[in-house]
Order: sequence, then C-alpha cells, then structure tokens
Amino acid sequence: MIATIAVVNLTGATHGAQLINAATLLKLVPLAVLLLAGVFAFQGTKFLQGVTPTTTGIGRAVILSLFVFTGMEVSVCASGEVAEPSRTIPRGLLIAMLVLTFLYVSIQLIAQGMLGSALEHSVVPLADAMAPISPVLRLVMLAGAALSMFGCISSDQFCTPRILLAIARDSLLPRFLGKVNPTTHTPNAAILCYAALVITLSLSGSFVELAVLATLLCASLYIAGCAAALQLARRGVVLAGNPLNFRWLPAAALVGMASMLGLIALASRREILGMVGIIALSALVYVVQTRVARSTVRPALLNTTNATPQNRSPET
Repeated sequence: MIATIAVVNLTGATHGAQLINAATLLKLVPLAVLLLAGVFAFQGTKFLQGVTPTTTGIGRAVILSLFVFTGMEVSVCASGEVAEPSRTIPRGLLIAMLVLTFLYVSIQLIAQGMLGSALEHSVVPLADAMAPISPVLRLVMLAGAALSMFGCISSDQFCTPRILLAIARDSLLPRFLGKVNPTTHTPNAAILCYAALVITLSLSGSFVELAVLATLLCASLYIAGCAAALQLARRGVVLAGNPLNFRWLPAAALVGMASMLGLIALASRREILGMVGIIALSALVYVVQTRVARSTVRPALLNTTNATPQNRSPET
C-alpha cells in the first residue's frame, strides 16, 4: 500500500492530491452511515461509564486524541504548489479541525450508546456497533477504517517528503534528496526514501506505540512553533504579504505551549525518554550537518569571490 502511494506521488503533485481527496471522500461515507444508523440505534441505558478512569488511562487517551490533529502542519509543506496558500491553507485547516472535532465526538458518543461496557473490549468498535443492525454494515465499517488509514498515509506521504527536500536544500541532508524531477517537478528521491522509512517503522512496532511517540514529538514541535510564531510576529518578520496581525497571539502561544507541556507530562517515563532521545539524536545530526555544510560552502564562496568576470561560468 505504501509503495503504491509512493508511485502515485512520483507521477506528479496533482495525482497525489487527487488520491488524498478521493480517499477522504470515500472514508466519510461509512462515517455518515454510522452516524445516521447510530442515531436510531442509540440506547441511553448503555451510555454508562464502564470503568473508573486512571491517570495513566486519561493520559494515554489525551495523547491519542491529539494524534487525530497531528499532521495539520504538513499541509504548509506543499504551499509552494497551492494557489494563494496564505488564504487557502488557514481556511482549510480551520474547516478540517472543526469537522474532525464534530466527527470524533459524535462517533464516540454513538459507539458508547450502542456498545455500552462492551466498547472497552472491542478491537473494531465501529464495526461491532453496526453488527447487530446488519452484517453488511459491519463490513462497510471495516472498509471505512482501511480507507481512513489509507487516506492518512496518503496525506503524510504527499507532504513529508517535501520537508526532506527543504532540509536537503539547506545542505543538512544529502544533496540528492533536494533534487526534483524535471518533468513532474516532484522530489522523487525524497518520496522513495521516505516510503522506505515508513515501511521500516511500520514493521518495527505496534500502531499505538508509534502513534504515541509521533504525537509526543509533534507536541515538542508545536511548542517550538508557538514560540517561533510569537517571536516572528514581534519582530515583524514576513516572507510575503503583510506581517501577522493577531492581537491574541501572545495568549494563544502561551496556551499552546502550556497545553503541549501538560500533554508530554501525561506520557510514561519510557515514552518521554524515547522522545528526548530522538530529539537529542536529531540535534546532534543537525549540528554535525551544519558544520559540514559550512565547511563546504565557505571554500565555494571564496572561489566565487576570487573569480574574475572573464572566467566565471553561467552557473556560478
């Protein structure tokens, strides 16, 4: 599946975006069926708390809930291939987060009202909720779950290779990752390398373990993003258009950083150590690559500066 998505992305950004849109629309159909059927099958007597929540359980639930929203930032990675990105992407993000919140809260309420205490032990809760109504609807829910994950992976594989492209162009990763195909204008090397990395990580552990670690790493990224947005706004730094003029930015940034720190604190000690270890390793790689890049760029700049107009090549 991952290899198939990679092949589609190699053919061009348009095809990759079309695949994401198709998967998103298809996975919304089973969810709509669940919501409509669930309204009529909902039983108030089953809507009871089956277990007493613990601190560990609440922490794990909060972390996995944030996983729903992680990846929202990767849409910015494709902003160079989006019409009017400063207008399109913020509106798209706002709409997506509001729709996601409505869907997940509604689905949780209906599943609880249909399965009751059995929800705790269900591996495929949406399919089990539809089973008493119709075996066909159970299959529809299973297909919807597969489509949902397919859409998630499609979006990730479309956007994340462009992060590798940008980092490589800053000389912090091998240069071949910063090249694009002259015909399709896609970062083919980055797409293939990322697909191989995703396959390797998929085979290395369970979904929940990888989801928790990925969410914690995103939380640390969001803390840095909030701090950076606040600092850039204060300095009036902008690459295009007008500087950000959001009067509630300081309060929003502080709430964002505090909430992400609180979320990290809810993780287990092993998970926090894993997060710190990955950040430390990444920082080490960054420092080494930065020094290597500087040592490579400086001699090239000196050669360019010392060159006379007669012997300068067009590329220089």
